[in-house]
Amino acid sequence: MEWESNYQRPDSEIAISNARAFDEINRLRSALQRERDHLREEVHEALSFSEIIGGSAALRAVLEQVALVAPTDATVLILCESGTGKELIASALHERSLRRQGPLVRVNCGSIPAELFESEFFGHARGSFTVALRDRDGRFQ
Repeated sequence: MEWESNYQRPDSEIAISNARAFDEINRLRSALQRERDHLREEVHEALSFSEIIGGSAALRAVLEQVALVAPTDATVLILCESGTGKELIASALHERSLRRQGPLVRVNCGSIPAELFESEFFGHARGSFTVALRDRDGRFQ
């Protein structure tokens, strides 16, 4: 059995072993490339604001703020002139937030009289004021 300790693998065994190793490397390389492409697409989707069109420095600054604050639990107040896209910014915030699975409550505050804000948003109980004939859930409930 002396010859077993000095045994050298034939070239064909080495070639087969190398071929299997290269096949495994190529398979792993392909899997990594697919994963990389998938992650790049996810990053692109996460950073794109498909509904918001524009490229001004001011808009880019707002979108950077949206990307910065969206993953946090912070309360955001959006102030700007009528018709400038506050609802689009609110939607972008919601889509990128941890609450994206929940509802986004859209309210046109201009259409609600100041006297009814509390009742409209938070609801009321029967008898809490003269015309409160029944309990009513608010929009935020």
